[in-house]
Amino acid sequence: MSDSSGNWFGKLFKKVSQQDPGVAPKPIPELDPRDVAAWNNKGVSLDNLSRNEEAIRCHDKALELDPRQAAAWINKALAEDKVSHWREAALSYQQFLALAPVQQYTKQIEYAHKRLRELGG
Repeated sequence: MSDSSGNWFGKLFKKVSQQDPGVAPKPIPELDPRDVAAWNNKGVSLDNLSRNEEAIRCHDKALELDPRQAAAWINKALAEDKVSHWREAALSYQQFLALAPVQQYTKQIEYAHKRLRELGG
């Protein structure tokens, strides 16, 4: 996993917030277009900024690169849920549940089951 993955947005935000306001900001590093974790993390960051449609597109990109990425499926479902894309969210929750290892995603699995019951899926 390269430095561009992981929590790249958090690292960037920390760098930008620590810069002297009188100094021109440094250019934003490019996202590795093949880095699944970076696309997923960018989606999470955009979702945290309530830029949910952009977040969904980032999760879609991560899933295009690796359709078995459970984290991208749950994060996509959460973003779809926030913008009332109920059918898409239900499908994403179902994909997540089919792929997620129980020991790693216990709470997310419980939540996905709850949301699917609420959504009627």
